Amino acid sequence: MDASGPGNAVADELVATWLHPASGVTPSSGAGAGLFGWTLAKAFLSSPAALRDTITERLRRIHDGHRGDVENEALHRLKVLNEACDETSAKYTALLQYLKEIGVGRNSATRVVIFSERVATLRWLGRSQRLRLNHHTTAQNLAWAERVLSGAESFDSEGDADPSDSYPSARSGPQPVVKSFETLSEELAHAAELLAGWLAEGLAPETCAILVRDRANRERVVNGLNERGVNVRSLDSGAVPTGRPVALTMHRAEGTEFVEVLLFGLSVKSVPMGLSTYDYDETERADALLREGSLVYVAASRARDELVVTWSGDPSPLLPAQVDPGRR
Repeated sequence: MDASGPGNAVADELVATWLHPASGVTPSSGAGAGLFGWTLAKAFLSSPAALRDTITERLRRIHDGHRGDVENEALHRLKVLNEACDETSAKYTALLQYLKEIGVGRNSATRVVIFSERVATLRWLGRSQRLRLNHHTTAQNLAWAERVLSGAESFDSEGDADPSDSYPSARSGPQPVVKSFETLSEELAHAAELLAGWLAEGLAPETCAILVRDRANRERVVNGLNERGVNVRSLDSGAVPTGRPVALTMHRAEGTEFVEVLLFGLSVKSVPMGLSTYDYDETERADALLREGSLVYVAASRARDELVVTWSGDPSPLLPAQVDPGRR
């Protein structure tokens, strides 16, 4: 069976960083450093859930210092890739399809017993009610996020975009709003108006978030919104504090959830980031593009209800084609 694109991205990251790095040195620190890459690989072969648990436990044990910082950064990069893979696992889809083919279902008399050495994998396998259900975001938001990875859009029999074709969700909501602007100032003005509207609806301020590609853009957004009368808090670490909307990087947003999410600044200048390093290696460049796409996927799926996507200037090439991409 062919692996999914996100699955291949995780496997490539494991090989290039943890198993066979070109430098000969892995990011692992502390006792058993030489074997930890294989622990990660074994966990991934079990399931994305098992890999997530392994990464989380390792992050808890990392010591401060140079090697610890290197390992911390590498683990967070792997964690982001793995989260996108969690929703697009080819082997999970194949298993469920096979169970359907042999008559295993909620109302059938046929049952199967599945064994796994990882409890996380058993829980991961048991999360489906029909095929895959994503309970954290809506079918519409998930469909948009998935098109960032696939570059394609599915349609129903009426010719309308079908948000449940690939990754059904337990929840439904409005279609993501996508807007472009001529200037950063116009984009910031729209962001201020949008957040003010969300707050006027009575939403708890901390359930509203602005996600950006990096810290420099985050601070630019925070300052710009504060100048426009919307008090926003930067978030680097720890739990989300109450009382104000938060602005955070896409990397930092991993593992969080908000009612309303604005993906700000998804222009060609910001996303994808750092591709000049890969100008002379098409394979590495393709892998880097997939990693950037996975990051946008994770960011978009942080929205529990409403997702808004904006940029100024030219849009990121990772964004799915829009029905009406004109500037507002």
